[in-house]
Amino acid sequence: SVKSLVGSGDVTLDTNTLTITNGADTFSGNISGTGNLTVSGGEQVLNGTNAYSGTTNVTNGILTLNSSAAVSNSSKVNVTGTGALNLAAASSVNSLAGSGNVTLGANTLTITNGADTFSGNISGTGNLAVSGGNQVLNGTNAYSGTTNVTNGILTVNSSAARSEEH
Repeated sequence: SVKSLVGSGDVTLDTNTLTITNGADTFSGNISGTGNLTVSGGEQVLNGTNAYSGTTNVTNGILTLNSSAAVSNSSKVNVTGTGALNLAAASSVNSLAGSGNVTLGANTLTITNGADTFSGNISGTGNLAVSGGNQVLNGTNAYSGTTNVTNGILTVNSSAARSEEH
């Protein structure tokens, strides 16, 4: 584990997990491999183009995605505990799981192959798109943008689990 990740170089995970315990920086490099990335404290910003395919876990910290490829669209994102995922740019993820918070801002979060249940809160003025798989929403969501489902399934298990569906 590391306290925070800063710079613009390359990080190769191989099959390992990199845990950021108190993020306070911006990383603009490339994270690759089949391993996982965990943010367990602080606020870590990812600004680069990352190609790792493991799970992105946000457990008790904040992960801010500052570029459209900050998390590979083949990476499942699991937001739990007091964890939060903040979008500072439109982003694509493989699937969304957990019970934490997702802040869209004015951006679009695209789920490319939903296969999980998200019971947390999605907020902001942005949009949610499901372009494949079966994504389940159980939480109380407050985002005011549109919900677009193309080539996928969005299962809503709560009357408050979606904002406005299109």
